[in-house]
Amino acid sequence: MFTMPLYTESTEAGTARCTGLLTGNAPAGTAGLRERFQPPASSIQSPESNRNKVRIEIAVTYSKQRIGSNSNRNKFRGPRISSSTVLAAPDEFSTARQRVAVKFTRIQKPSTVGLIGPRAKRQNVEETKFERPEWIDEVTGILETMNQGVLVNDACSRIVFANEIFQRMIGRSAQELVGHVVTEFYPPADVPAMVKHIEQRQREGHSQFEFFLPRPDGTRLPVVVTARQIEDRDGGIFAVITATDITEQKRAENALRAANVQLEQRHREIEEDLLLAARVQQSLAPRSIVWGNGGVETFYQPVRTIGGDFGLVTPGDDYLSIMVCDVSGHGIGSALVANRIYTETMSQIESGAALGSMLRHLNRFVMHNIGGTVFYFTLAVARLNRSGRLLEFAGAGHPPAMIVQPGETPRLLESRSAVLGLLADAVDSEAAVEIPLEAGDRVVIYTDGFTESFNARQDMLGVEGFSDIVRETSKLPLAQMKQEIVDRVAAWRSGSAADDMSLVVVEVK
Repeated sequence: MFTMPLYTESTEAGTARCTGLLTGNAPAGTAGLRERFQPPASSIQSPESNRNKVRIEIAVTYSKQRIGSNSNRNKFRGPRISSSTVLAAPDEFSTARQRVAVKFTRIQKPSTVGLIGPRAKRQNVEETKFERPEWIDEVTGILETMNQGVLVNDACSRIVFANEIFQRMIGRSAQELVGHVVTEFYPPADVPAMVKHIEQRQREGHSQFEFFLPRPDGTRLPVVVTARQIEDRDGGIFAVITATDITEQKRAENALRAANVQLEQRHREIEEDLLLAARVQQSLAPRSIVWGNGGVETFYQPVRTIGGDFGLVTPGDDYLSIMVCDVSGHGIGSALVANRIYTETMSQIESGAALGSMLRHLNRFVMHNIGGTVFYFTLAVARLNRSGRLLEFAGAGHPPAMIVQPGETPRLLESRSAVLGLLADAVDSEAAVEIPLEAGDRVVIYTDGFTESFNARQDMLGVEGFSDIVRETSKLPLAQMKQEIVDRVAAWRSGSAADDMSLVVVEVK
């Protein structure tokens, strides 16, 4: 039972709340149900007022009632007072008994979750009474068996429970933790970030993020924090928080990051070396020249920065030497083998070796000095005498060279020897052949980067398709013919080139 003055108007009472930076300093908490129904001072009549007053005794009944038969937990309410009650006034009010309708207004207590900020003061939080909920004892055994650190905070972000793993992780005992606001343990500079995560959990009911636990020695333990907001059976708001130690993960990430920095530095060094190697290889590429009664146009394009194709056009006193070579594979290894073969070939040309002897020497050189089956190569080599009327040709596993009169179907010059670098007897005993030429003849030597081009339907251009392009472009001036061959093959191909490409076109006048 309690006694209160009777008024015809009702008011909302003051509210209890957690205070701090996010809301400023709020009034102190309520002192009980009396204050919750206390009207503002402006509505209280002075003693001198002639207004009749009456005092009414109200019995408040507290009840605990299960809400909803399908609920999976108990939820209780109290006190329970009807929205309006008719009360009988005592005799002193007047000689006539009167009935007065008294309206009771339900008081809403606003949530106190999250009202903790970087400048939260201890006395502000203590204005809201700290109580350890009874259900913590019921779940302590379970929380202590978990492999992560577990923390339970109340609506004011005060710690009400910390399991032993969490205590070890943060380096503080339960006595040092329980009852304290979590932000008290963090450096001021890190509190705003923690508050943002708390606000996210309030909005969404859960959150997960990487953060750290501050230890007394000043070190930081990196953790993954998972938080979920819950409401207990008495309507209290709590947060269950787990912290997983990710020290090893962070150590691995830091080591990986350092390794990546080293790899990036090494990659830049390799790129610089490749650019230098590409300039060197381009310097070895054949040049367009005019020699005797003939002219020569060339094209070279590696699929990577450097490649395994190379060509040479070397004029001599009595004949013009022409060669196109294709080393298996792509990239640095193929380029190195190609450069070694180029050096040996130039040595053979300068010594005046016959074409068959040259092929046998190159085959032995690769097998003995490079060895294995990793690299092999094909080539087509030709010598055009100064008159331009006789061509000596030898091929080893290479696509057929072509001799074409303007507008006519090209003649094919097939290889007589097998690929080089794999078999000791790869070179045929009659490796070279002599072909007479006429004025206007054009000789086309190329690598399979041209013929092994595929369109969108995965049809390969092949020797036959390439031969058609050669025939159709043979009426053009030599330089235009070369460029048109390159452009027509690119137009056939779907996407970028998949192999190195070398081309030499010779015209006899």
